[in-house]
Amino acid sequence: MGEGKVGNGGNSLEEGQSFDCESKLTEGPKSSDSFDVKGLQPTALGKFLDTMPLPALLIDPYSRIAFANRSCTRISPQPEKLHGLSLSKLFAEESAVAEIQRLTKEVFSTGKSQVIDSTFEISGQRMRSRLYLQAMMFGNNKWMVLLMKDLTEE
Repeated sequence: MGEGKVGNGGNSLEEGQSFDCESKLTEGPKSSDSFDVKGLQPTALGKFLDTMPLPALLIDPYSRIAFANRSCTRISPQPEKLHGLSLSKLFAEESAVAEIQRLTKEVFSTGKSQVIDSTFEISGQRMRSRLYLQAMMFGNNKWMVLLMKDLTEE
């Protein structure tokens, strides 16, 4: 993909085109929707996320995990297996699922950062964490970065 383009269902958004994030949040994904970030790691954004000392996930507008940085090896032996999972699948408790869904929708619709303390489970391992949710633009698409601070020892 060239600079200024982001994959979306086999189509690329050209510079100046818009992406209707609000309708994506309310409609849900279509079979033709795909946010191709396979080549993210060698990009400036991928390198930036990989330098973060905290586990970081890049979340697409459908609340799916699109990218897990290298620090995610602390929470999953194979973070690449997180790609494509719904963010809510990381939370065992129904109340936590509802809260993360509500906050994710708020971050995408308002662009305002959110913080939540919650327990999530990956690969059978439970971790109490403070989650920082931050909206960001990548190309013409709105994404969310989720940073995880381990509170297990605190």
